[in-house]
Amino acid sequence: GEERKTTAFGGTFKDILNVLGSLDRKRFEPSVLLTGDESARSAFKDFNVSVLYLPLPPFRKGKSILRIPGAVFRLQRILKEEKIDLVHVNGGYNDVPYVALAARWAGIPSIITIRSIVELREKFLPYHFRWINRYILTAKIMEADLTRYGISQGCFETIYSGIDLSYFQEGIKDIGVSREILGLPGKSPIIGMVANLTLIKGAECLIKATSILIKTFPGLLCLFVGGGDSTYIEQLRSLAKQAGIIDRVVFAGYQKDVRPYLNSIDICVLSSLDEAFGIALLEAMVFKKPVIASRVGGIPEVVEDRGTGLLVPPGDEDTLAGAIFDLLNDKDNASRMGQAGRDRVTQLFSLQTEVECLQNFYLRITKRPYQ
Repeated sequence: GEERKTTAFGGTFKDILNVLGSLDRKRFEPSVLLTGDESARSAFKDFNVSVLYLPLPPFRKGKSILRIPGAVFRLQRILKEEKIDLVHVNGGYNDVPYVALAARWAGIPSIITIRSIVELREKFLPYHFRWINRYILTAKIMEADLTRYGISQGCFETIYSGIDLSYFQEGIKDIGVSREILGLPGKSPIIGMVANLTLIKGAECLIKATSILIKTFPGLLCLFVGGGDSTYIEQLRSLAKQAGIIDRVVFAGYQKDVRPYLNSIDICVLSSLDEAFGIALLEAMVFKKPVIASRVGGIPEVVEDRGTGLLVPPGDEDTLAGAIFDLLNDKDNASRMGQAGRDRVTQLFSLQTEVECLQNFYLRITKRPYQ
């Protein structure tokens, strides 16, 4: 199962594509099942995988309850016809009960990667996660929730998302050249957020922090890279206009290749109100960028406070502004944190490590030894 909003290709979707492209095809033959918006189909054209489509109605919502049994039956039939040995739900929480039931009827194991702490706590029981055989968590902080829900520790495992280090290393170019290409000022400091812009990302906090900092750093530029909720983005524009800094805030929109933008940013910020992990932070850290992020969810497992970056309370623009001020004024410390961040990603959060852990998990669940 896939998330229904794929047009902006957020961190979850990029992680799925990265893993799909790195699986050992001598041992695994993946297929993709789209259950919502079929527009994501084009993203898989270069992966040499079978892409199936089965729209699933909302689970237990009004009249759709009459369509549920038929949908489960059709999904079970697909699993058997495609000779699937294991089904893995990535996001798409509406898909969970369908997949779990269909897999049970087909006699195969099912797993889910849980990527949102909020949805884990709000949807665990009503969406029947208990029917799933195994759980993959993207942050250790989630383990306590599953244990509290009565799930055995042997049924879940934390596997951190990783990034393709070689891809980002290839994208490192001269910062001045990158800024010139992007039409950004060559000397003014740039603070930036690379994320799919939705309310949960707390981007308004960064805009408010920018309005505070602009008095000390009049040339400061705040850069947002990412698509997302158009209504929310317009609200952010209005907020910047009201604060009198609309000329210092740039919305670059969705970019397929974020490397030139990351290369141009001096300090990367992720002011999320909730975040299970934060792949955007890893991407920034590979570019040796000091990061400032909210102390929420799994972010403290990614960012070592005062080691690879700074952690601040969510929604606190004054503290965020203070953290940005400190790094802008102490370039040596910012550079040290950037290098430490690069080292941390290399050691703990590579795509290779993620894929190896995931493949071992698959093999254990299906009880298939290495060939």
